[in-house]
Amino acid sequence: MILDTDINQEKQEQINKAKTLCQKKGIELITSTPTFEFWYIIHFEYTTKIYQNSKKVKEDVKSKISNYTESMNVFPLIEDKLNDAISNAKKIEQYQLENKKDLNCDECNPYTAVYKIVEELIKRNTKNRKNLTGPFNTVEEMKADLEKKLEETEG
Repeated sequence: MILDTDINQEKQEQINKAKTLCQKKGIELITSTPTFEFWYIIHFEYTTKIYQNSKKVKEDVKSKISNYTESMNVFPLIEDKLNDAISNAKKIEQYQLENKKDLNCDECNPYTAVYKIVEELIKRNTKNRKNLTGPFNTVEEMKADLEKKLEETEG
């Protein structure tokens, strides 16, 4: 489950309930404080700057991605910085833990665990593509390659 903590007490109560429910169901809670957009910022820099609200985060995103809007696809603009973002997120996590912060709390500012999802997606993508010859221009090319591999293993 992915949540922005936002930085308000009412939201923190909701996060606490979600945290309890996730623990009971064996689901990992992924938070970003104060908002998901902090993940974009750390593609460009390591920072432990405390944000007072989501508006300030979005202002910093706009300073990095000048034409930024919430509805735009930023991935092509930050894709080549993905390893930096993962590294920065882990350093920020370590910084917050060293300062005895609860990672799933609005007091843990700034923070994002989005890197955990990204690492899992990379791992799954790598595992699924390991036996493919790619790169592929279309899904049909990938399917054809998979079918060929299946025929080779059955034959």
